[in-house]
Amino acid sequence: MIKFNDYIGTLNNPVIAQSPARNRPLPLQRSAFANDEAASGLTYGDYFETLRQLLLCDDARLLCAGLSRLCGRTVTPAEIGSVDLLAMKHGQFYHPAQVCVNLDGRRYAMVLNVALTPLGLACIEREYRLLDQLGQSHAANDVPKVLAIAKANTHAGIVAAAFLGQWLEGFYEFHWSKPRTQSALAVTVWDTDNGDQMLAPEKSEQIYRRAAQIMTACYNPATFEQVSHWHHAAGDFVVNPGADPPAVKLITVRAYEPLIELTPESGAAGHSPQTLLQMLLLFLTNLSLRMRLDRLDGVGNTIWAPDYIVAATVNGFKDAMQKYKPLPQLPAPADAFADFASRRKIGEVAQWADLCVETFSVQEADVPVIQSHLAAHVKTLHRALRRTR
Repeated sequence: MIKFNDYIGTLNNPVIAQSPARNRPLPLQRSAFANDEAASGLTYGDYFETLRQLLLCDDARLLCAGLSRLCGRTVTPAEIGSVDLLAMKHGQFYHPAQVCVNLDGRRYAMVLNVALTPLGLACIEREYRLLDQLGQSHAANDVPKVLAIAKANTHAGIVAAAFLGQWLEGFYEFHWSKPRTQSALAVTVWDTDNGDQMLAPEKSEQIYRRAAQIMTACYNPATFEQVSHWHHAAGDFVVNPGADPPAVKLITVRAYEPLIELTPESGAAGHSPQTLLQMLLLFLTNLSLRMRLDRLDGVGNTIWAPDYIVAATVNGFKDAMQKYKPLPQLPAPADAFADFASRRKIGEVAQWADLCVETFSVQEADVPVIQSHLAAHVKTLHRALRRTR
């Protein structure tokens, strides 16, 4: 029989059978991690029991499938002696845990993204499919490998779904903070192993440039499909700050769809070159806006990142475009866009920015922040576009 060991956060914080921590309410979202104001109605004991049942249902199909993918061979339940389960954090969609197993003389670590709420249950299968799709494309190095997915109705009546994925060792969330000793915002990496790291602007620029490159690599210039409904505040990107330059991964893909729907011109086999270039500019404009949004310390009020993030975004976009394959309508996409973008007037850029804002939900707290900075942002983006050629 497989033995499970439960922990919260680290191996230094075990949750034994009679531990009071088992009766603590499970937070519903990250802002409630340190208090119980937005609890889910479940306890940590319920959570760990749900993890067990997900991993063990159907003769441990989920656990064995994930390990088999990592080991490159078929793993059976009889080979698994013990499993360490670490509750790591709590989000609006998922409650991820780290799953660690000693096998073949190695310690294998996986992430188990667990959906317990209607919001998470509604999107988990789609997200698994999209991550798997991108993981088999030219963006394979930009997203974590997904391993297996399962659903379960637990003995306690909890409906849960989860997928196992690659654990990204040395990668952490990052968010903007306001240091006490200075007025400017700074990026802080939530390094759970070595302590939080506050980064210099030069390293922050590298991180955002790489994030923009990843998003642009995921964009389909022929169909306009793109990663959508993403947000820095949700921890959708993680960074390994020890790498040089910092390594960045996109770990969440909730949707992959065009920002706006367009049909090809009548009688045409595809969109015109002008339309393809316009949609690239729309994508870049939207990317430049979303890259500037976060929540202070990941959970506070919406913040607007400094101007240098715009240049980082445009440079990351250009980096990815250099690898775009020729299209029938655009034999040299990067050169064509550089020429097109550098010729845009500021009024045109403002129109694209207004269109992007219209795609945000009016209920989003981000919208007033965007609108208050939009005119200045358009000027900054326009200057950056003029330097693309």
